[in-house]
Amino acid sequence: MRRHLIGFFFPLISVAGLVAGIVGTASAAGDWTGHVNFMIGQSYLGDGKWGSLDRQDAFGLEIDFRNRDWPVNIAIDMVGCTKEEDSLVPGTGRVIRQSADISELDLGVRKFLDQGPFFHPFVGGGIALAAAERQILGTEYDGDGVGLWVDAGISLAVTAHFNVGVELRYSWAEVDLGPERIDTGGVTAGALFGFRW
Repeated sequence: MRRHLIGFFFPLISVAGLVAGIVGTASAAGDWTGHVNFMIGQSYLGDGKWGSLDRQDAFGLEIDFRNRDWPVNIAIDMVGCTKEEDSLVPGTGRVIRQSADISELDLGVRKFLDQGPFFHPFVGGGIALAAAERQILGTEYDGDGVGLWVDAGISLAVTAHFNVGVELRYSWAEVDLGPERIDTGGVTAGALFGFRW
C-alpha cells in the first residue's frame, strides 16, 4: 500500500535538494528568497465514502521561492496522508486490515502578506495532482485525478534561516477507486518547520 507514497516522495526530495541548491546559490547574490518546510499534522477527509478512514496522519514537504522582484512565490508542495486499521467483516467473525493512502503534488503560488522581521502570514493555492490507494475487504484499488488546493498560515522566523509555523490546507480532487468515485480532499491542519533564505 505504501508503494506510491515512496515512489511519489523520493523524486520530490531529490528535486527539493536540487532546487534548494540552485536557488540557494542564487540567493547568495541577494536575488532570490524562499522556504523549504516539512509539515506534520492531521487530514480530515470530506467525503463520507472513506468511512472510518476519514481521519489520517498527514505529512509533507513544501517548497516556495521567488525572485525578489516578483509579487508571489512559486509553490511546489508534496502532501500525503495515510491510515490503517483492523476491522471485523460482518457475519464472518473474520478480522481484516483496511487502509487508505492519498498523495498530492500541489503546484501554484504562495503570497506572504507581511515582510516583517518575525511573523509572516501567507496564503496560497493552485492545482492539485492527486493519487490514492484503498484496500478494503482484501481488494486494493488505486486511481488519480486533478483538482484544486488552497492554504493559509503563519510562519515565525526563529533565526535568520530557520522557521516554524502552522497552516490549514484544503484540497479537492476526485479519483475512481474501483466502483466508486471518491473525493480525496479535505482539510489538513499541520505544523511547519524548515529553512528560509
